[in-house]
Amino acid sequence: MTKTNLTLLGLLAVQVGWIVLSGMTSEEAVGFERTLVVADLVAEDILAVDITAAEESVRLERAGADAPWTVASEDGWRGDGEKIDRALGEVLGLETADLIATGEDHHVDLKVADADFERKLVLTTASGAKEVVFGTAAPGSGVHLRRGGEPEVYAVRDFSTWKLGTATNGWIDRTYLELPRDRISDVVIETDQRYAFAHGEDGWTVAIGEAEPVPAVQEKVDSILGKLARVTLSEVHGTAPPAAAEGEVRVTATVAAGEDGPARTVSLRLVPRPADPAPEGDEPKEPERWFVRADTETHTVEVGRWAVRPLVEIEPSALVEDSEKPGQD
Repeated sequence: MTKTNLTLLGLLAVQVGWIVLSGMTSEEAVGFERTLVVADLVAEDILAVDITAAEESVRLERAGADAPWTVASEDGWRGDGEKIDRALGEVLGLETADLIATGEDHHVDLKVADADFERKLVLTTASGAKEVVFGTAAPGSGVHLRRGGEPEVYAVRDFSTWKLGTATNGWIDRTYLELPRDRISDVVIETDQRYAFAHGEDGWTVAIGEAEPVPAVQEKVDSILGKLARVTLSEVHGTAPPAAAEGEVRVTATVAAGEDGPARTVSLRLVPRPADPAPEGDEPKEPERWFVRADTETHTVEVGRWAVRPLVEIEPSALVEDSEKPGQD
């Protein structure tokens, strides 16, 4: 077979493929008009979002338009409101670009069948629910989809199912605690020793144990304040407080009054998560994960050691200016 014949055969194959694809679209596609995939629905009316994949699902819910989003499968922990609103905005803005099929014959092939799909999205309002089933990828960086209860399959542009993840920790608010750093006036850290930091006109001081306050090393104080002002969680660990454990650290911070409210005190318990047993003959491992519970929160979370290191690893001699150490003139 000549090279020219091979080329013509290839072109014929492309044409046949196009005819087959076109055959999936009924004559109704002629004069097709774009419409919103989810019509007559505004984001403010949505009270619950259910996203389902083959083996997992996630439910996001809120009490009303002005209420915060929560993640039901994470014991009602706060959801990432900005991410959720952004995802809903994209879904509500989707327009049908092409009518691909009008019957059920291709639902399985395009993975938009009731029991065989890539994602199933249910948006619930006070008056009812609307369902969208997302399937295989479509041209134009798009995806095939079908409205729940309807046989027609459409293609939309510039959307992917990865935007509708089903991992619960992909939707949670990872900020566990946030304090105005510039208004933290006192910090007490209790390990096997007590460290009391206070801010005054001349800067920060630290009193170690029963000793008198002395000027503290600003770099060390900045490190402590940085981690205390914003605690970022890795996982939500439920609503029960962590059990007491050896090595537990307690931190109390006083925040001066400001525009967001009066002066207040926040207390934290930092509890080491037991490390895996070290192989025989090896030194015991330091805990790499810590449970954190604030008295202002209803949940316990888990963080990496990096998130609390300045609070749990304190070297007393490194906190004090050299001029204040014993034996220094």
